[in-house]
Amino acid sequence: MCAASDARGVNILLTEVANKRIVVDEKAATAKIDAGIILHDALDYLAQYGSGWSLAAFPWFTFQTTGGAIATGSHGSSLSFGSLSNDAQLLALDVVLANGSLVQISKAAHPDLWPAFQVSVGRLGIITAVTMKLVPNAAMQRRMNHVGLQSFLAAMMRVQDAYIREGEAAPEVRALDGVRHV
Repeated sequence: MCAASDARGVNILLTEVANKRIVVDEKAATAKIDAGIILHDALDYLAQYGSGWSLAAFPWFTFQTTGGAIATGSHGSSLSFGSLSNDAQLLALDVVLANGSLVQISKAAHPDLWPAFQVSVGRLGIITAVTMKLVPNAAMQRRMNHVGLQSFLAAMMRVQDAYIREGEAAPEVRALDGVRHV
């Protein structure tokens, strides 16, 4: 949480809001998730709902609010789906504006505002809910490989050279999709 820096600022913590909810539309493969729900809890709920759902990509650190993760553009390690705020995943935001009005912002309804709200860092309004695209849940394995600095730099140079030659289609680049190297 980034605290307000002067007496005019207001800090709002949505994790304290009672009766948070997640509404899944299996036919549309979407979920409307209240912004104060911890992302880890949302993922657990989605995994157990119906035949099992997930977000296509999500950050390694999932113990943040869903709204906060969206507002800051938290990213996973997917070239295909990018950050949680990417058009491939984020479909709409319910936002309370400074004048107190509740607005649903989407790319279709507000193409001029959409890019700003995708990573607003809480400066444009209070995100109260997010509508996300879902994918069928699949087994995932997290693994951490410890590598020396020289090996890491050499591997990154190989990926960079491949990207320069072929862009995201390069096999060396595609091999990183869905993988986080630490």
